[in-house]
Amino acid sequence: MKTCVYYPLSFSKYKKSISSKQSKANVFKLYAIDSFILGELTNTQSIKEAYPNSFQDFFYLCTESKQMKIASQLANEDDDDKTILLTFEPRELISFEKYLKTLGEPKQLIHTFIQVYIQLLDSIQLLTNIGIVHNNLLPSNILMTTKKANTKPVLSHFYYSTCFLSSSSFSYSKVTDYYSHYQPDYIQRPLELHLLSYLLTNKLTSLSFYNIETVIDDVIHRHDILKSLDTSLVADYKKEALHYFTKYINQPYSTILTDIIRFYPTWDNYALSIVYLQLFTPLIQTGNRFVLTFTDLLVTNIHLNPSKRLSIYRTRDHFIDRIESLEPRDYLQLFQCIFV
Repeated sequence: MKTCVYYPLSFSKYKKSISSKQSKANVFKLYAIDSFILGELTNTQSIKEAYPNSFQDFFYLCTESKQMKIASQLANEDDDDKTILLTFEPRELISFEKYLKTLGEPKQLIHTFIQVYIQLLDSIQLLTNIGIVHNNLLPSNILMTTKKANTKPVLSHFYYSTCFLSSSSFSYSKVTDYYSHYQPDYIQRPLELHLLSYLLTNKLTSLSFYNIETVIDDVIHRHDILKSLDTSLVADYKKEALHYFTKYINQPYSTILTDIIRFYPTWDNYALSIVYLQLFTPLIQTGNRFVLTFTDLLVTNIHLNPSKRLSIYRTRDHFIDRIESLEPRDYLQLFQCIFV
């Protein structure tokens, strides 16, 4: 993938005279044309059509695209490699991780943790309503608006997004492009997708018990979050995963794929749970009720058995119920902890 960031002004020429307002110009990103970028364009359009009056409150999407040749931008040579130039509106945004480091007061930090989590669940639910999975929900792809009066998270970088409702933007044949590389150390991806990647990478027509157990062990071995949990809990997760996925043994690829795709509404919630567990891992040992009740919910949503995970609606309801059940002293205790 070729990616470049451009600004309308030439910084070498206007470096001394450029103002802060001028520097907040539209951002342009140049991508080689492939199935991923075409999928991003299609999914971006679907989001805009589904939520014409509110999509900017939840997502940072390109405003327009233009097909061109690399040579027309970067060199004078004749180059047939065609690319797409995406235009993004100028917005004052900062990564979620950097934003957290700007918060000095524990009370403000806790409030941000709670509000951003609920808002991100709402964003994921909007995508799920129209069959879209972001597929790459990392801290770097969660951006925060910097207006103090209305700071909120927006999801960005839809390059790996997939739509499971529209045949025009997704077909089962595209699965090879999206999940063909077996990467058990990519912990934001749930177990069923690792099984699918293992099957595709090794060009198998089905899965054996050995295949399934191998993938489960690979994922657990490389999963720092799971390894930080109680060993008996992880053992139970493995046992339940084996119990569920043994139904794939000797089944045709089409049957396995159809069952795996049933769980796509849980995939972004799974990745979001990983993001928050990575933030909260240092605090688990404090025994604080807020931390324990929150991590318990997050751990449920990274269950190795996909049928055990909660829907986004249930996750949101459970989270609010648990927050409301806490007492002031639970928060006061938490204020004394070092977060960042």
